[in-house]
Amino acid sequence: MSQDDLESRYWEAVELLDDGDPEGALELAEALLEENPGDADLLQVKGEALRQLGDFEEAIETFRSIVRADPNDMDGRFYIVDTLIELGQLAEAEREMITIIERAPDFAGGYALRALLADIAGRDVEADEDYQRASRLDDEMPVPQRLTHDDFSTVLEAAYADIPDQFRAAFKNVSVSVRNFPPLDAVRDTSSPINMYALGYFDGVPLPDRTIDDPRSAMPAFVYIYKRNLERTCDTREDLVEEVRITLLHELGHFLGLDEDDMERLGLD
Repeated sequence: MSQDDLESRYWEAVELLDDGDPEGALELAEALLEENPGDADLLQVKGEALRQLGDFEEAIETFRSIVRADPNDMDGRFYIVDTLIELGQLAEAEREMITIIERAPDFAGGYALRALLADIAGRDVEADEDYQRASRLDDEMPVPQRLTHDDFSTVLEAAYADIPDQFRAAFKNVSVSVRNFPPLDAVRDTSSPINMYALGYFDGVPLPDRTIDDPRSAMPAFVYIYKRNLERTCDTREDLVEEVRITLLHELGHFLGLDEDDMERLGLD
């Protein structure tokens, strides 16, 4: 395979990831790695595909294989830390992050990771300083949009008010609340579906599953909206307002019994 063909197939695998097809991306990356073993770019695609598929241990091992081959590959180190944070393994993530900054003080990703760890710990000033530093080093790392708690609540209330009346009536027993990040104990619980980067979470019995003889059916359901994660994903206030709306509708959709495929068809993924 020529270098041009390899590059073309690599970008094909990246596009599969971007289009929400990690299975296809993984299959293509592994096929290409058979002919090009140790290719760092292909290993990154493989690792990210595994991560999207929920195989976090294998993803981390794939990223570590990049670093073992080249200890100065900061992208490989970045993905290791990013995945550790997603899993709530914050102490190990911090140790790895410190190594990145020591080895590559001009690598923007190290400061973005340090900012995120400070953000999760509630050290807002430190976090914002490092987000700014990362953005100065790499303008493709935007500074997160920040809203006060009151402003964010106003955006959330406006999104809820836009729901048609006939649907809002079904949500009278659903409590919606805002948190900065998911709770660490839930993230670390391997039986829990939530990770540190979740934008929202539904907790309760979906409406179609509620029955008279099930005591849980009489209990309210809960929707949690994770403010800091939403702020980090958006470049502008307009983007943030729209993402809050989508996330709220996505989690309320779970209460109505919709699954992820339903959400995708509705544009709420």
